[in-house]
Amino acid sequence: IRFLAFGLLALGYNTEEARDWVKQVYWSFRSRKYSFAQKVWAVRHGFLPEDVERLGVTKENCAHMISRKEYAFLRPLNGIYSKWITDIVSAHAVFKPYRDKMAVCYYQICKRDGKCQIIPLYDRDAGDQMRDVIALLKEKQRLKIRSSSERSRTVTLSYYDKKFRINGKRVKEKAVRHVLNNYHGICVVMEDLVAAEPFVGGRLRVFVYNEQGDTPKIGDAFIRFRYVDRRRGDERENEVFKAENAPGKDKNVVLRFSVDGDTGRLVPAAHCEDMPLRNPSTGAEIPEKIPCWQEICDTVDSMCRFAPQLEFFALDIVITEDGFKISKIQNHPAYPQARAFSDE
Repeated sequence: IRFLAFGLLALGYNTEEARDWVKQVYWSFRSRKYSFAQKVWAVRHGFLPEDVERLGVTKENCAHMISRKEYAFLRPLNGIYSKWITDIVSAHAVFKPYRDKMAVCYYQICKRDGKCQIIPLYDRDAGDQMRDVIALLKEKQRLKIRSSSERSRTVTLSYYDKKFRINGKRVKEKAVRHVLNNYHGICVVMEDLVAAEPFVGGRLRVFVYNEQGDTPKIGDAFIRFRYVDRRRGDERENEVFKAENAPGKDKNVVLRFSVDGDTGRLVPAAHCEDMPLRNPSTGAEIPEKIPCWQEICDTVDSMCRFAPQLEFFALDIVITEDGFKISKIQNHPAYPQARAFSDE
């Protein structure tokens, strides 16, 4: 795979993106879901076969779309200022005036000279020992552990009925301490955001364009719903929902929608049009629009004017009972799966 990526590196692709593209193409050709001709046509035009199906790519419109391969070429974005948002703690420091709209960061945990160092982030008077982190977990009942880097692995910690759980699996306190002490790299202990009932399992992603530094605009926005076991606190496949409602047994139950930039209304993705538009977690109908869309737009506009050096980024947002919270800021978000990028 590294050898095959050399050709893309010579064309100016980032090393990581070049390898990712080659890996994705490799696994697409290993899949039996699509014919060989479909795979060749998709890759030749810069897409994966599943992109062609999800986005409705055809010979007539492919020239007007930014392909997955072209999007990979755009990296790195934001130049030297990308470091402001590729690290969770840095993003919280840069956007300090907007912390009330962001998930709370409680602790940063890292290893120095082989020893675990715990740094309080939310309260100067907070303790800096492992017992203080455990006490916080008992108080909040649910916390997220996320790698400080942009591509992060998330672990959910919970404490109910005087029992600890890691990603929904019951464990002893010793296991929780082990995870915190031996997390690969630098990790951040964060607030676990609770979505409002209609948006359980929903994640809103907003793509922000600010090319001139003073003309911020939400170019694209997408939301996806997937099953969340609220008792366990982790996302996984809902086998019953999948068997009863998915058009094919091999398809995951993930509903994707694009969001109208002016009104906040949800528009089903092409591959979801024939599926029942019910929340996989609750069975309730998917809301017609984002309830606090104008407030989100105003916040995005303010953040962009506050940091005009950032020309392109994405916000992952959770819709809560009292508004919304930004769970993550991404410098190079994943390629969209609801519909292709707009003309912006």
